[in-house]
Amino acid sequence: MLTSKRPEDYTMELGPMGPIGEGEALLLRVNRNCPWNKCLFCPVYKGKKFATRSVAEIKDDVDAVRRVCDLLATAPWEVGLTGRIRKEAIEALIRSYPEIYGEVPARITQEQWLALQSLNNIANWLTHGAKRVFLQDANALFLKPADLIEVLQHLKKSFSTIDTITCYARSKTSAQRSAEELRELKDAGLSWCFFGIESGCDEVLDYMRKGATKKEHISGGQKVMAAGIHLASFVMPGLAGNSREMAPKHMLDTISVLN
Repeated sequence: MLTSKRPEDYTMELGPMGPIGEGEALLLRVNRNCPWNKCLFCPVYKGKKFATRSVAEIKDDVDAVRRVCDLLATAPWEVGLTGRIRKEAIEALIRSYPEIYGEVPARITQEQWLALQSLNNIANWLTHGAKRVFLQDANALFLKPADLIEVLQHLKKSFSTIDTITCYARSKTSAQRSAEELRELKDAGLSWCFFGIESGCDEVLDYMRKGATKKEHISGGQKVMAAGIHLASFVMPGLAGNSREMAPKHMLDTISVLN
């Protein structure tokens, strides 16, 4: 039964950048933008202020996902389909609740537009089995471990289908977390961390203002894996440019970090 007709109650906050290779995931924003935000090669968060979201805010978003899921659970039957979420079902849902989603495409408020964006995110997730969740934005591990654990527990409790929770993380932040904190995050449901290593060469890292060193890359990665959390690392093979001196060192040092 519909308990609210406010678009805000069916809206989750979404960040500007989706995850690489996580097209099946629900996007759940746990912080806004990037706490470092100085890397020369990354324009995504420039000019934007970093802020963590409160546990209450994030839990409210999870609860909004639950309300949208409840709406979508009825939509396929309303148009005589077989229970699968299809385009026709979503269109029928939008028409059925103009107070939430507006009169598409003619009259839509900003609040209703945000509710539509959330609907798209959640419907895509359900279509793929509601198994994966990606925590936005740039460094989910920046949250206090106790707060992130509480969020993970609420998420898993709310949706029993979830089997994988992933996030971007900085190797330096991971290196600063204790082994116990990382194990507790694993036990609460964190499955994967994606590191933007970019290079293993300290000279290249310093020039690009990465704010991390080769030693911190290794320490952070080893601690994450020791906790039982899977690790994926992104590198930028051409980051040293065409320097005959730095390019080979960049490649060899990066291989060393990955090994």
